Amino acid sequence: MKYEFEKCIGSRVRATSRKIDNIYRKHLGDSGITENQLSIMMALYKTGIVEQKEIGELLHLEKSSLSRNLVRLINSKYIVKNGPSNRPMIELTENGIAKVDMLTSAWKNSMDEIYKVLSAEDIKAFEQFEAGIAKI
Repeated sequence: MKYEFEKCIGSRVRATSRKIDNIYRKHLGDSGITENQLSIMMALYKTGIVEQKEIGELLHLEKSSLSRNLVRLINSKYIVKNGPSNRPMIELTENGIAKVDMLTSAWKNSMDEIYKVLSAEDIKAFEQFEAGIAKI
């Protein structure tokens, strides 16, 4: 066999992703926000009002995952959705902006914990890996 299961890139990336997700969960604590929801909110914090599909593309989220998280964020009054149903626009509410401001330290603490175990060479190698996969 050309490849061994232990060398499966997909399996290894998913396992690594779960470990990183656990770090974010630990720092987000009982904030009521998941790491995916925080990513959406932080993207909106940077972009302002934007088409819903653009956030999905920016974060590489599947449509169903984005929709599920947006429903929760809208119900929590962190995001509002306006415009036509085929091209909805989304943006943070004032409550959403305040929540991102509040959770920024948790995000920074998560990043600190992750970067603590990575060298500059690790980061560069990851960026190269990411660029290579982006070509697919």
